[in-house]
Amino acid sequence: MYPGIDFIAQGLALSSVDKAGYDQVIDHVVAAAQKLADRGARAVSLMGMSLRFYRGPECPAAMAALMRASTVLPCATTCLS
Repeated sequence: MYPGIDFIAQGLALSSVDKAGYDQVIDHVVAAAQKLADRGARAVSLMGMSLRFYRGPECPAAMAALMRASTVLPCATTCLS
């Protein structure tokens, strides 16, 4: 679909789609973004609608800002550019 563009992923190992599962992984989002940057990513997108919103409507922007500060790459969530 996108010739010449490679997509790489870094899982968070979400064990359950509920508050307990999200609590286990949310603090690892920035480290996962950094791993992607270390692997050559040129932009990072946090996927997973419910993970981004479980801490409230300000969470998507805050997560994108933290990833951007850590990686110095364009970063977004799937609902925030």
